[in-house]
Amino acid sequence: MSEEPSGEDERTVVVFRLADREFATDVLHVREIVRLSTITRMPRTAVFLLGMVNLRGRVVPLLDLRKYLDLPESPPTANTRVVIISREGGAMLGLLVDSVVEVLILGNDSVDAPPQSLDTVGPLLTGVARVGTRILLMLDLQRVASGLESEESA
Repeated sequence: MSEEPSGEDERTVVVFRLADREFATDVLHVREIVRLSTITRMPRTAVFLLGMVNLRGRVVPLLDLRKYLDLPESPPTANTRVVIISREGGAMLGLLVDSVVEVLILGNDSVDAPPQSLDTVGPLLTGVARVGTRILLMLDLQRVASGLESEESA
């Protein structure tokens, strides 16, 4: 799992599942992956902001990535994970995902630009990767965090 890309023509990604889709993001954007713990709900927040979790003494906002991407809701399972990313300025953000599948090295030649027809998710995608018969939606978690900041200040 700790393999590093050997050149500029490949990248290491974390693959995770949401609903019936597989997403991937650059491993450099992921700080850590943890199990879901107790959520402290916050009043008057966006519907996709679940609340806060305690990560070894640090309070981390938790975003439901299913709700944020307008995917069907589903209760947490034993496979549910929180992907922790660092936001601008070093603040952390937790992203609730159905499961983390694997860490994978992708050749850049297997990643295409996202189709223009992806209206709601399109701006958050950096590409679409082909891995055998699988299609991975390359999600830019930094754009997700930036979008959250925009919606918090609105």
